[in-house]
Amino acid sequence: MRTALVVTALLLAAAPAAAQFWTQYANARFGYSLDIPPGYEAQGESDNGDGRTFFDPATTQMLTVWGGYVLEDFEAEARSSIASAEDDAWNITGETVTPDWAEFTAIKGMRALHQRLIAGCNGTAYAAFRIDYLVTDTSRIGEIIEGLTPTFLPPTNC
Repeated sequence: MRTALVVTALLLAAAPAAAQFWTQYANARFGYSLDIPPGYEAQGESDNGDGRTFFDPATTQMLTVWGGYVLEDFEAEARSSIASAEDDAWNITGETVTPDWAEFTAIKGMRALHQRLIAGCNGTAYAAFRIDYLVTDTSRIGEIIEGLTPTFLPPTNC
């Protein structure tokens, strides 16, 4: 019993140390933010300031994050993103679309992706992240997505 308490205390103490390796990206144009996993290197801000791409050279995983304005309504914007992926030959393997958030997964050859969109600014803007990875990394990518999702905060610059 005493050993279990010591092990639990050590694990709880180590949790904040592991989290400190994630860094935060905050977008000035749209006001959304996202924590970036360790090992992902920034590839530069987009020319129009809507987002940034991060690359993990150890795993060839690409994380892209961006914001935009909603043209019709958020759900239509999300469905348009899914249709665009299909147009790019991605095979959609799962999707969820709600009035406030949407996500989908897809496979193309040896690559897979997970994309999440969140509404902001009373439905006039959105933010999205997409992580593109090797299919062989599928079992490990869940942990990264679990770290990204709760830190993904919606656009505030309306």
